Amino acid sequence: MVQLARIWVNKSRQPSVRVFANAYWTLCKTGSSIPKNNDGLQAVVGNIANEKAVFDAVEDDPKSSTRRIAAQLYLSQSFVVRTLERERLHPYHFQLVQNLNPRDFPLRQTIAE
Repeated sequence: MVQLARIWVNKSRQPSVRVFANAYWTLCKTGSSIPKNNDGLQAVVGNIANEKAVFDAVEDDPKSSTRRIAAQLYLSQSFVVRTLERERLHPYHFQLVQNLNPRDFPLRQTIAE
């Protein structure tokens, strides 16, 4: 064991005191010894003001697209879509179809059988 200690002392690559200090500081700050890299774009925090602005925009113009709402409010489109979906409001486009008459039901039922 003593020989290993002597060999290790003579090695040129030993961790410095700063390595342990940084690991300790990271552990105290984050609760983990692994550093968290937050180099990417910061996500828009779903604060109440932004969510209320999205709901107000939809209430003012229900036919407006999520892209247009996002551009008007300077938010990401994904934030707008997630906010609407959390409240079970899903963006959709009206699609015009032919009218169904009362006499159509029996015909459709026979085709389905």
